[in-house]
Amino acid sequence: MASALFVLLLAMAAMGCNQKAAAQTSGQSNSANSAGANSSGANSSAVTSAAEAAADIFSGTVAPASDFRYELNAARNGVVITGYLGSGGGVLIIPSEIEGFPVVEFNLPPVNHGFSNKRISAVVFPDTITEISGPYGAFGTSNTTLTAVKLPKNMKIITGGVFASSRNLTTVIWPESIEIIGNQAFNSTGLTSVELPEGVKEIRDQAFDGCRQLTSVTIPQSIEVIGSFAFNDCSELTTVSLPSKQIRYDQYFNSATGWTGNKFDVFKNCSKLSLATRAAIEATGYTGSF
Repeated sequence: MASALFVLLLAMAAMGCNQKAAAQTSGQSNSANSAGANSSGANSSAVTSAAEAAADIFSGTVAPASDFRYELNAARNGVVITGYLGSGGGVLIIPSEIEGFPVVEFNLPPVNHGFSNKRISAVVFPDTITEISGPYGAFGTSNTTLTAVKLPKNMKIITGGVFASSRNLTTVIWPESIEIIGNQAFNSTGLTSVELPEGVKEIRDQAFDGCRQLTSVTIPQSIEVIGSFAFNDCSELTTVSLPSKQIRYDQYFNSATGWTGNKFDVFKNCSKLSLATRAAIEATGYTGSF
């Protein structure tokens, strides 16, 4: 009888130990799951914070039609923005519709367009716009206030140096639809990194010439043509990613002076490029200087 009771007590003790171990294991598992959830939450919060920060750059109120000069396009089915009458300052959000017509183009005259030096910090173009064009430095020569531009998602071409010489322009939201980066489009801006979306076919003359803070460039598989001096004098450029195929490097021609430049001087004065990067660029057909 005593022996049987002793065995029973041993069994009960063993069960107690097993239950305690199981509880500890469960607690450790729950702690691990909680830690994992906290880690996931932290990562999610970081991504959300980054997205919110980007959104904050462009947050504001849509400007009234009275802030602009405008006219109907040739087809008489859309509005062309031709000038600015507002006081400027802060974020400029261009309306998508004026007087019942969609705003389809941003096309500034050479002078007296009203955008120069209005202390605009960011510009948001409506997705209804398909083309942006204007004179060199439209937002002011040596402009230091413009820091961010959100291009319209349906835009295919940007021509002229509208944003050129905006020294502190560091953020550009590229649309997936863009095909052509025009002459001097972002010449002498403060861009530090350029990652062009798949679909870009042409980077024209001097598009990023003089961007002396630019360190990294990604050129998509879709590229066909790169104009002369496109990345000339990007003295801090160290990384260039481009497709392993032949690219056409166009010759530069100044119609005013008749001067013709070396058609291969795309990366001239980019002296910080490594030998391996230079070899990769040369493999695409480039024979110019660095």
